[in-house]
Amino acid sequence: MRRPGGVVAVAVLDFVGSGLLVALTGLMMLGAVVQLAAGAQPGAPTQAYRAGQMMAVSLLYLLPAAWGILTAIGLLRMRLWSIASTVVFAYLLVCAAAGMGIAAVWTPIPAPSPQFELVMRLVMGAAALIVAAVGVWWLVYFFQRPVRAQFSASGGWARRPLSISLLGWVGVIAACGCAVGALIPHPFLTFFGWPASGAHARVVFLLIAAAQMAVGWALLRLKSWAGNAGLVLYGLTVANSLATWLVPRGLEQTVARASAGNPALTNVSARAMLFAFSVMGSVSGIITGLICLYFLWTRREAFHPPPPLPPVEAEQAANFPVLVAQEAGAGEPLPPSAQVESGEDPGGNETVPTA
Repeated sequence: MRRPGGVVAVAVLDFVGSGLLVALTGLMMLGAVVQLAAGAQPGAPTQAYRAGQMMAVSLLYLLPAAWGILTAIGLLRMRLWSIASTVVFAYLLVCAAAGMGIAAVWTPIPAPSPQFELVMRLVMGAAALIVAAVGVWWLVYFFQRPVRAQFSASGGWARRPLSISLLGWVGVIAACGCAVGALIPHPFLTFFGWPASGAHARVVFLLIAAAQMAVGWALLRLKSWAGNAGLVLYGLTVANSLATWLVPRGLEQTVARASAGNPALTNVSARAMLFAFSVMGSVSGIITGLICLYFLWTRREAFHPPPPLPPVEAEQAANFPVLVAQEAGAGEPLPPSAQVESGEDPGGNETVPTA
């Protein structure tokens, strides 16, 4: 099958972006080695801590790089699952662009002069617009019905709506992200207005990861209970994000709890950036949760397969392809039973069906 030009272009961008992430991983690992090489100098514990952080972040960059490479291969092979993967990636690109825009407008930037600070903000804003444009392009392109029709379906995808497949993979990816959040040195989160950090945050992260993984995998398998479980899970997600705004000074308490004992949040600029991303996280939680609730409610019939056909109708459905093939054959007559059923006797005279 001939690949559309848009699909090839998206695959090439996936390869390029994944290659840049791999290169960035190598640079960050090199920087971590340089930090460790300065261990004999004063302030070695701080440098070792920063080196460990750089090493952990660099390894995390390999996950989206591998994801992008696999998605690009799936697009070139015209696999239907690659559409779901690309749409999820495009949504994450839009969220990342929103974060970059918030950082460009809101976060203080240390600069030698106001002019240099303005240039930095303009560069960050332009990068955010480019990333957002790529994400929106992918979303619009792959939601076109003719594009999706050119991809081959396999393994039950014909009955599972694309939106449910997207929600399933979002759940799996969110579970992996929550598991990583439980492993960072100073975890924190806000759970219904209650700022949690340390061991409490790790437990909550792991519980959310288990719930997301269970619901996401069940959605991909079209389990009968997955629809209702997803409604409950994403309903709680929306409620949790709303509680961040309803609790007095909820965001301020979250930033204060996260900054306590965290050497990476000792300056005002880092805390301001954390506050900006907390705002973006709560807003995106509301929007994402509402989108998930909409698709789960409107596609709820997919979790209840149609009842089996009666024996007579099942036999007719099984024989239908044979009859169609015979009618499309090179002038071969239908069998007498099929001729009578079609309203024509073997002699060519029309017959009237009897009750």
